Amino acid sequence: MLEEMISKLSDDDLKTCFDEIVEWRKQGYLPMEARVRTLWESYKELQSTYPIHMMTEPILFEIAKRSYQ
Repeated sequence: MLEEMISKLSDDDLKTCFDEIVEWRKQGYLPMEARVRTLWESYKELQSTYPIHMMTEPILFEIAKRSYQ
Protein backbone atom coordinates (compact mmCIF):
# COMPACT_ATOMS: atom_id res chain seq x y z
CA MET A 1 0.00 0.00 0.00
CA LEU A 2 2.69 2.54 1.00
CA GLU A 3 4.93 1.46 -1.88
CA GLU A 4 2.01 1.95 -4.25
CA MET A 5 1.40 5.47 -2.94
CA ILE A 6 5.07 6.34 -3.34
CA SER A 7 5.28 4.81 -6.83
CA LYS A 8 2.63 7.30 -7.96
CA LEU A 9 4.76 10.30 -6.99
CA SER A 10 6.31 12.35 -9.75
CA ASP A 11 10.08 12.58 -10.08
CA ASP A 12 9.83 16.16 -8.80
CA ASP A 13 7.93 14.99 -5.71
CA LEU A 14 10.55 12.32 -5.05
CA LYS A 15 13.31 14.92 -5.39
CA THR A 16 11.47 17.09 -2.87
CA CYS A 17 11.16 14.12 -0.51
CA PHE A 18 14.86 13.32 -0.92
CA ASP A 19 15.85 16.91 -0.10
CA GLU A 20 13.57 16.86 2.95
CA ILE A 21 15.08 13.59 4.17
CA VAL A 22 18.60 15.00 3.81
CA GLU A 23 17.64 18.09 5.83
CA TRP A 24 15.79 15.94 8.37
CA ARG A 25 18.95 13.94 8.98
CA LYS A 26 21.05 17.12 9.28
CA GLN A 27 18.66 19.17 11.42
CA GLY A 28 16.97 16.40 13.38
CA TYR A 29 13.39 17.45 12.60
CA LEU A 30 10.93 17.31 9.71
CA PRO A 31 8.95 20.52 9.07
CA MET A 32 5.18 20.30 9.44
CA GLU A 33 4.65 21.24 5.79
CA ALA A 34 7.07 18.60 4.44
CA ARG A 35 5.90 16.36 1.59
CA VAL A 36 7.20 13.33 3.51
CA ARG A 37 4.96 14.26 6.44
CA THR A 38 1.97 14.71 4.12
CA LEU A 39 2.54 11.23 2.69
CA TRP A 40 2.90 9.79 6.17
CA GLU A 41 -0.36 11.39 7.31
CA SER A 42 -2.19 9.99 4.27
CA TYR A 43 -0.78 6.53 4.90
CA LYS A 44 -1.53 6.73 8.62
CA GLU A 45 -5.22 7.11 7.79
CA LEU A 46 -5.04 3.59 6.32
CA GLN A 47 -2.54 2.11 8.81
CA SER A 48 -3.34 3.64 12.17
CA THR A 49 0.13 3.17 13.62
CA TYR A 50 3.16 3.70 11.42
CA PRO A 51 6.23 5.52 12.73
CA ILE A 52 7.25 8.50 10.64
CA HIS A 53 10.91 7.53 10.65
CA MET A 54 9.95 4.41 8.66
CA MET A 55 8.95 6.59 5.70
CA THR A 56 12.49 7.14 4.47
CA GLU A 57 13.28 3.58 3.34
CA PRO A 58 10.39 3.13 0.86
CA ILE A 59 10.95 6.64 -0.55
CA LEU A 60 14.68 6.09 -1.02
CA PHE A 61 13.99 2.65 -2.50
CA GLU A 62 11.64 4.16 -5.10
CA ILE A 63 14.28 6.73 -6.03
CA ALA A 64 16.88 3.98 -6.43
CA LYS A 65 14.49 1.79 -8.42
CA ARG A 66 13.78 4.60 -10.89
CA SER A 67 17.47 5.38 -11.19
CA TYR A 68 18.70 1.85 -11.79
CA GLN A 69 15.89 0.00 -13.58
